Amino acid sequence: MSSLAGRSSPVSFKIARPVDLATGAALQVELAPRRSGVRARRVSVFEASGDQTSYQPLSDCYGYMPTPTGVRTEQMLELAAAGPVLPEGTVRVFRRAPTGGLTIVGEDQLRVNPRSGVVRVRAGVAPEVSGERRQLDCRVDPGGRSLRERVEIRVENKGKTATDVVVREYLYRWSNWRIDQEDEKGAGAGGNAYEWRRKLKAGESRTLSYTVVYAW
Repeated sequence: MSSLAGRSSPVSFKIARPVDLATGAALQVELAPRRSGVRARRVSVFEASGDQTSYQPLSDCYGYMPTPTGVRTEQMLELAAAGPVLPEGTVRVFRRAPTGGLTIVGEDQLRVNPRSGVVRVRAGVAPEVSGERRQLDCRVDPGGRSLRERVEIRVENKGKTATDVVVREYLYRWSNWRIDQEDEKGAGAGGNAYEWRRKLKAGESRTLSYTVVYAW
């Protein structure tokens, strides 16, 4: 059985047991084995803007620029997922009551890194972590059919305790891209997403920069 969410590639699952599906009927089946006791860690995910792939201003350095209104930092629960990669979709968080019943405490879209299998679930905002994004340079080479852009990102932890921060960028200008230079080693997070991880002490701020080259 396969699942397709948005522009993601199909994900196949093997159904553990035979099921009977009558004409016109709907049936809920468990696609992934149930796991309990999974440890989660809190991370603050900083995004200067959401995914802007639909714009794809390839040959114009200033056709679209992320604005400060798009800046956000979210508190997320991160789980290292074992087994098959889960498809992105709706996820609900429940709290078990002392009586044994379950109470829903939140609902969000499941975020899955298809490369690492890491799963993230939104737990709220992280106002103590802030940041800004600046374009340092951008050059179009029509003859070479490429665009080179250099970006600087600054993040700051205004909280009283250390926190794990994930800086997440969307390389939205074109599907064919490569990181030409970066201050710190990052990693692709599926599609046009790219991430850097760092731990910020209380009151600490850090700056990173990277150069991306798009080609067409």
